[in-house]
Amino acid sequence: SKRVSMPKGSLSWAVDSTPVQSGDVLVLWYTDDPVNNTPILDGSLVFVEVKVYGPGWTIICDDLLVGLDNTTALDALRIAGRIEGFEIETVHYAGWGDFVSGINGTSGDMTRFWLFGVNGLSSDVGADSKMVGDGDSLVFWYTDDFASQPPGE
Repeated sequence: SKRVSMPKGSLSWAVDSTPVQSGDVLVLWYTDDPVNNTPILDGSLVFVEVKVYGPGWTIICDDLLVGLDNTTALDALRIAGRIEGFEIETVHYAGWGDFVSGINGTSGDMTRFWLFGVNGLSSDVGADSKMVGDGDSLVFWYTDDFASQPPGE
């Protein structure tokens, strides 16, 4: 994918001459200053990689735009699900937050469950509490071992 940004006055040129494809990010903004025409965003754009390892299947989303700063691992997984067409199930535990209980039709039970990690390390908090940053690699995997590490990391 590519990132495209254009200052005021070039929108008609961009619409007529620049092909926009799935995965592109288009930033439009208004400015009165032709010299300092950089967009001001309230936070930085966050692109991550999301990998999901289920029993006999794998889903990988590369260079996924998940939003601005203050995005959680659960937010990123939900965005990947919308793009790739898989469902996410969560269970809320008072005092603990939302835990991922199912991905792509594979639900956890008393002996198997979903874990996740960021940048090769298992997370010590729930997916709804783990903040992600630009360039992070998120891995969700189905396992029966709480001590397991992210596959392929």
